[in-house]
Amino acid sequence: MSSWYRNLPSIQEIELTLSQAGLTNVKLQRQQIESWLEDLRRNYNQCSAESDLPEWMSSRIGILSQAKKKFTQRKPSQLSPVINATGIVLHTNLGRAPLGEELLAQTILSLSQYSDLELDLASGERGQRMDRIESLICNLSKAESAIVVNNNAAAVFLMMKALCEGGEVLVSRGELVEIGGSFRIPDILREAGAKLIEVGTTNRTRLSDYQNSLSERTVAVLKVHPSNYSIQGFTEEVSLNDLVEWSKKVEIPTLYDWGSGTFYRFQQPELQHVPTVQQEIATEVDMICFSGDKLLGGPQAGIVLGRKILLEKMRNHPLYRTVRLDKASLCLLEQTLTAYGNMSHVVQKIPTLEFLERTKEEILGYVNDLQGSLSSSPEWKLTVHETESMAGGGGIPEVKLPSAALCLSHERFSASEIHQRLRSSSPAIVGVIRKDNVLLDLRTVMKSQLNSLRESLQSLVSV
Repeated sequence: MSSWYRNLPSIQEIELTLSQAGLTNVKLQRQQIESWLEDLRRNYNQCSAESDLPEWMSSRIGILSQAKKKFTQRKPSQLSPVINATGIVLHTNLGRAPLGEELLAQTILSLSQYSDLELDLASGERGQRMDRIESLICNLSKAESAIVVNNNAAAVFLMMKALCEGGEVLVSRGELVEIGGSFRIPDILREAGAKLIEVGTTNRTRLSDYQNSLSERTVAVLKVHPSNYSIQGFTEEVSLNDLVEWSKKVEIPTLYDWGSGTFYRFQQPELQHVPTVQQEIATEVDMICFSGDKLLGGPQAGIVLGRKILLEKMRNHPLYRTVRLDKASLCLLEQTLTAYGNMSHVVQKIPTLEFLERTKEEILGYVNDLQGSLSSSPEWKLTVHETESMAGGGGIPEVKLPSAALCLSHERFSASEIHQRLRSSSPAIVGVIRKDNVLLDLRTVMKSQLNSLRESLQSLVSV
């Protein structure tokens, strides 16, 4: 046996070394340690001579030292806060909608103690966990009924399974979308036991296309918001109003996968065309569903509302219990919806709305203040750039919001190196790279994070 294998430390030795270095929860990293040791063995076997090994790999002390360096610098097991300077408000990789601190504080009492989740305190009888949420949604939207599930993908699947299994569903070819995680509309219909009937073409669908595809086997029309892309140029689509009007005449329901919705009417000029839930329900669409953690600005959830007779079929379906919302998300969603009850103050309570409503002038003021407060070495160049932000999160992909950013460049460091250093700061700072510069768009930086951002940048640019 090679002397190298005899010098290879055991898992227990590595765990002891890491514990002595102050790393907590060492046992939770056993699988990663085993994988790392296996990589060392593989690298050794691929070397033609032991002299080809890196110096640290040639001794037990060196391997233990490298293990300490590697695993004590690993990302902690819990989620880490991040300063989002990308300008993308609903950034899927960064957790989409951040929750307001005031709303979070209001949920702590309910979650840290027992609660009346499924108890009617007045009668002492068992209650329904969705009653409060349904009441809030219906009061805000004027819909007949509502349910919530754990995300919008689950909402679409449950809707198809409970209402369309065994029948044909008409969908425009231009709306056969795929969103993140390979969620494809054709796959969902197939798994739900419904037959997809494509109508129209990719870029043009008329009402006559739906009319010509109608048969005695048709059980619904499904309209799908494109969410993360837009078709421009020679295009045509049937509006929700026209689709609902026709479907009522032929007595089949129109179901709308909206993807991202809100009860708030935006004041930002670029967003004033975005309809509210109230407006969409006013079309008398039979059912509509959207996400809780997109434009709504709440926790992950799938919100479904519309005609009571259809919602009851979903509520009574065996699949419903498997996708229902947990109590923590219910509390957060309830507080979010409650905030919408006072539209004059909702922007201050929901960060997503506050970010989207920031004007370019307001953001430019933040950027100028930040730039003016930093003292940099001669090799650094810090400039103010006008730029464009995005809503993100599969909501309104065509909308660009005028914004401003601090642009960082260095005589010797590449943009990738600068960005890596920013991501390594505490808290991590995530920006965007454009033309070998790093841009930090302050539309998406919380006011409470501005001092932390300033301190981290000062440490970076002073050397």
